[in-house]
Amino acid sequence: MTLLDFLEQNFDVPKNIYESVKSISHKTDGEFSFKNSYTIKKSSSEYINEVSIQKNIANKAKKPMPGYPELLSELRKTSPEAVIAMRFLDSQDWDGRVFFSEKQILKGVILGKKTNKTWETPPNWDGSKEMIEKYNSDN
Repeated sequence: MTLLDFLEQNFDVPKNIYESVKSISHKTDGEFSFKNSYTIKKSSSEYINEVSIQKNIANKAKKPMPGYPELLSELRKTSPEAVIAMRFLDSQDWDGRVFFSEKQILKGVILGKKTNKTWETPPNWDGSKEMIEKYNSDN
């Protein structure tokens, strides 16, 4: 199932987010699914800080992060205390995160192209290369 189809099946996708997700979906390949059953809830302001750190790490590594500008814009429109849920996404070539309200309304998605497809993402990954290398060398 394409990214767009997957998101539409699992969330209410507002019109203002639809075109962004459609554009990202056309640039990605493969079947998307949830990586696991975890749903992590934090405030909008916490996620703004978290994804901004991840974007800085991606920039330093010269890796694109599709969906970041749109997600950041949506999170900034949301009350800083509002609870936002997040789940991990997976495909053969991409890892990502999907963010949504408690009413299952999509806020946005961020993706990262997999470099080492056999590696697993550590729980509470900070987005750094060091953490993912250590986690996969220890396991």
